[in-house]
Amino acid sequence: MKMMKAMIALLTLTSCAGVGPVDTPSGNPEVTIKSTDTGRIKGALVKSYSEAGFQLTQDTPFNLEFSKQMSFGEAALYTVAMGNSYSSMPNMKIAFTLVTGEGTTRVFAHIGVVMQGVFGQNQGTNLDHGKAGKQVQATLEQLKGNIEGG
Repeated sequence: MKMMKAMIALLTLTSCAGVGPVDTPSGNPEVTIKSTDTGRIKGALVKSYSEAGFQLTQDTPFNLEFSKQMSFGEAALYTVAMGNSYSSMPNMKIAFTLVTGEGTTRVFAHIGVVMQGVFGQNQGTNLDHGKAGKQVQATLEQLKGNIEGG
């Protein structure tokens, strides 16, 4: 019975996700911005994700990582599929890598859900090819328009 609940939850998660790669060269969320001002790009990302309730957990010259604990309603299916009642609440994690080149900056993104199991093991799933990945891609396209437009 427990296995059946997990399978139903997993099928629900994947069927609603709009599974498929994003229409980019890598198949993951990414964008090329005609600017080498990584400070401005990073500032815009921090502003956008902070306003959405995410916490900045890593900031290096080439990377940004954000985390946000999921609400009970959002987390219920992930907890059933990946954990148990002793697992931590799942966190949504978004990581950005910025790579500058000839007058451009490529911004690569990855999104996923992570949680810690009862004995400390990390459990998670990548959402790059689901609805969340497409939402991150839309955010990156908007960022590109804002940076290049002025």
